[in-house]
Amino acid sequence: MANPMKPNQSLLIKLGSALVHYQEYVETDHHFDLKAAEAIMADAEVTEWVGEMTAKALLPVKRG
Repeated sequence: MANPMKPNQSLLIKLGSALVHYQEYVETDHHFDLKAAEAIMADAEVTEWVGEMTAKALLPVKRG
């Protein structure tokens, strides 16, 4: 990834989709939405971006 601070459109769409699916899950408890958000978060492009942002200390560190 060239610059994690300037993600490409496909990554932005994936991150936005994961957020919407998670919001739907929290509001309605539809397990499909949780599975969809988890699948997006497991995407190679997303995990690479998260790794690079974490390495730069720009994302929170997961607890426990």
